[in-house]
Amino acid sequence: MENSKPSSALDVWRKINQTPDIVNFFQGIFDVIGITIEETNEELTIAVGDNEVNIDPGLPENPDFMIDGNDGGLNITRDRR
Repeated sequence: MENSKPSSALDVWRKINQTPDIVNFFQGIFDVIGITIEETNEELTIAVGDNEVNIDPGLPENPDFMIDGNDGGLNITRDRR
């Protein structure tokens, strides 16, 4: 029997159904953010495009925001590079 449980946040987030409403919601809020997830030791890039939200491994070079997630909650900082 195959284990169908996703093994990472990347897998889970990529399975979210991207409706036009979801994409439109994020447009104008940010273009690119970086996310660090301490629990799974992952670093992700979220980029909002014209028709979809791209979720990729690794951190972006010039994010609009950085979000650090850990058991204590979220720390969101505006990237000012």
